[in-house]
Amino acid sequence: MAVIAFNKTKEDYGWMSNMSAHRVRYQDEWFPTAEHLFQFMRYEGMTPVLLNNKNDAVEWLDDARVKKEILETTNPLFAKKIAQKYRKLWTTTKEHDLEVMDKVVRWKLAYHSEYIRMLLATGEKLIIEDASDRESGSGKFWGAALREDGSWDGENNLGRIWMAVREDLKRVLIPS
Repeated sequence: MAVIAFNKTKEDYGWMSNMSAHRVRYQDEWFPTAEHLFQFMRYEGMTPVLLNNKNDAVEWLDDARVKKEILETTNPLFAKKIAQKYRKLWTTTKEHDLEVMDKVVRWKLAYHSEYIRMLLATGEKLIIEDASDRESGSGKFWGAALREDGSWDGENNLGRIWMAVREDLKRVLIPS
């Protein structure tokens, strides 16, 4: 099966990366990248958490504060790091993250419809987020690493989401 692998945002299919410089509007706010939006939406609606209670100073952490911090940076890697520091306070499940990522990909296409045609042009090709340079962390959850034998190792969930969106678009846009 033919494969489309994306890794760097400047490559042919780099627009599929959450790190690509494609703004996405959500709740009357522009997020600089899909990664910014994903990191915010992971914690959206979570119950506020008491951070400290020293010297009668009560400090609460809520999703509005997380959103503000994420939007203060234009760098998607920094947005990811900001969100990472809250993982011990608010946990998310893989299922939740997959649902959020599906929404983020669809929002991205809604604001950058020029990529709908490009996505449809991928036909039946396997879409993979190439995580070969990220052997640790979430790389193999969202993407896959190319093995020496030419096979791919990883769950490739971001690629799977792009392929599912492609199939949904085919059903809606291409008459049978």
